[in-house]
Amino acid sequence: MNLLRAAATVLLVLAQPAAAAIVDATFTSATTVPVTASGYTAAGNTVTLALSFAPPVGTSLTVVENTGRPYIEGAFSNLAHGQRVMLVFAGARYSFVANYYGGTGNDLVLEWAHRKVYTWGRNSDGQLGNGGVADGLIPGAIDASGVLAGKIVTAIAAGYDFSLALVADGTLAAWGYNADGQLGDGSTNPSPVPVAVAATEVLAGKTVIAIAAGRRHCLALCADGTLAAWGDNSHSQLGNGSGADSQVPVRVTASGVLAGKTVTAIAAGDSHCLALCADGTLAAWGGNFVGQLGNNSTTGSSVPVLVNTSAVLVGKTVVAIAAGDSHSLALCADGTLAAWGYNFSGQLGTGNNTGSKVPVAVAANGILTARAVAAIAAGSSHSLALCTDGTLIAWGSNDSGQLGTGSNISSNVPVAVTATGILAGKTPVTVSSGSFQSRTLCADGTLAGWGAALLGDGGTGASKVPVAVTTTGMGPGERLVMLGRGVLASHATAIAALPLSSDAMLSGLALNHGTLTTELSAGITSYAARVPHGATSLAITPTVVDPGATVAVNGVAVASGTASSVLSLTSGSGPIAITVTAADGLTTKTYAITVREDATLAALGLSVGTVTPAFSPDITTYRSHVPTATTALVLTPDATDETAVIRVNGEPVISATASRPL
Repeated sequence: MNLLRAAATVLLVLAQPAAAAIVDATFTSATTVPVTASGYTAAGNTVTLALSFAPPVGTSLTVVENTGRPYIEGAFSNLAHGQRVMLVFAGARYSFVANYYGGTGNDLVLEWAHRKVYTWGRNSDGQLGNGGVADGLIPGAIDASGVLAGKIVTAIAAGYDFSLALVADGTLAAWGYNADGQLGDGSTNPSPVPVAVAATEVLAGKTVIAIAAGRRHCLALCADGTLAAWGDNSHSQLGNGSGADSQVPVRVTASGVLAGKTVTAIAAGDSHCLALCADGTLAAWGGNFVGQLGNNSTTGSSVPVLVNTSAVLVGKTVVAIAAGDSHSLALCADGTLAAWGYNFSGQLGTGNNTGSKVPVAVAANGILTARAVAAIAAGSSHSLALCTDGTLIAWGSNDSGQLGTGSNISSNVPVAVTATGILAGKTPVTVSSGSFQSRTLCADGTLAGWGAALLGDGGTGASKVPVAVTTTGMGPGERLVMLGRGVLASHATAIAALPLSSDAMLSGLALNHGTLTTELSAGITSYAARVPHGATSLAITPTVVDPGATVAVNGVAVASGTASSVLSLTSGSGPIAITVTAADGLTTKTYAITVREDATLAALGLSVGTVTPAFSPDITTYRSHVPTATTALVLTPDATDETAVIRVNGEPVISATASRPL
């Protein structure tokens, strides 16, 4: 539950249909919700999708708002999870991707597909994913040329010194530190660029729908409600009944308290994990030395155990969970909060600094008395909440200013985050945390951060009040739409939506040698390249109209304005193909370049007489007409390529230079 819900225009309210139905999803605004239901069966039904307004950059469209906890049953026959959808309004094309686990985690949402991942902060182990190890003072794009090329990232999380990304097709990528196998690629080798998380048996044929990153371990939730984990397992936080680290995903034990359950939300802390089930059950596993598992003990568990719900959570419906370093949070449907675990800095928000082995109520403390909470987040030793009226509150440790109150005084009860300055007049819609940092994303795309150094504002200092995260490193018209969680991270992650892409076309086409016989034009897709006689290789530098588009030369990706690898001209592979794909992934244009040796004459002169027919570079047979008494003839051939080698009767001649008398 990481977004505030706006007032919605409900066009159609359906209970579970008894027979196949066609759902008309015509969006007249961003708040249109065609279907609202407490549990919904999409299987067997079809949906028609249409736009009747121009959605701003980053707009997501809710097709089915599922107010029940179980997932939508099945999928519309014509709309699969992860499918790209193009909607047209007033001649403009808008690209979306279908997410059956969007919104509050179980809604069908069309998410803006044209997006990019940004990171900033500490980068000592390549956790920013940009190929380097220099810290990022402002948000910068990750390297998306490898395993993420052409992919749509739908969620992102940050561990202590690594990052994890979820792709719309249900696959995973990770980058950064890897000594404990937290990248999940089967190795312990670090990577400063994204690598694929191994699709081991536990993930084979499954679609991952949610991710969480702890200190040095990862947790993934699959669409069938099962769980996978990998990385550090020193406190049994992988939940597979062992204490051995794993460099690839392994199955979290689904027997015991999770038998027959469908997990709908997950969270990961320093050494423990949390899972929320569709029936409201809460489970936890891993380290428990301060009661963070909430089962009224301090004994760790290598398999999931039930969180105690016999006290403050009696009669409550938990809708969201968060895990800090060694404490846990739960948000209930009525907007109230519960917490358990370590409380040395007041991170439980109970008004004291005494830890708890079972859930206890977070103190309303005046500021929460008349407010309901919509979203929660947990840092290392502080907690955050976003209220339905847009108020931000925080409690716990404040030594780095992570509470955003303008001081370094910690608080064991909720206090208001400073709403002046950059947040004046803004409406926060998302709240997120780092180890000693806090962040909020506002409705207008403004991103603010506060707490420890490297906040993304271009400086290296900490701030006790919210400051603007600069977007100068982002492209024109881009807009941040999603924040990643980083419970113990000193770096931050976010996803930006990009503006509509132009048609997929080239704006420039250069050769490292030779020439094009036809000047580049938007209406021409077939060209001939004339290269020097005897040339065996060629490098092509294509430039695209839209900087967000991708370009490939003979199937190999090339950055716009960058030369391709040297191509062999002796392989007999036929024309060179340049493929340009618009940033929305839907428009592709292919250019064919036929390579010809530039070994033709530009002119042919005689010392006496004339040639018949008149010289033409396409004619190779001529007659020379000379006076009757002529005893010698000198030819002056001129090649189209000044580097070409010319021979007259086997003897070399420089272009435009006369031969010896014949």
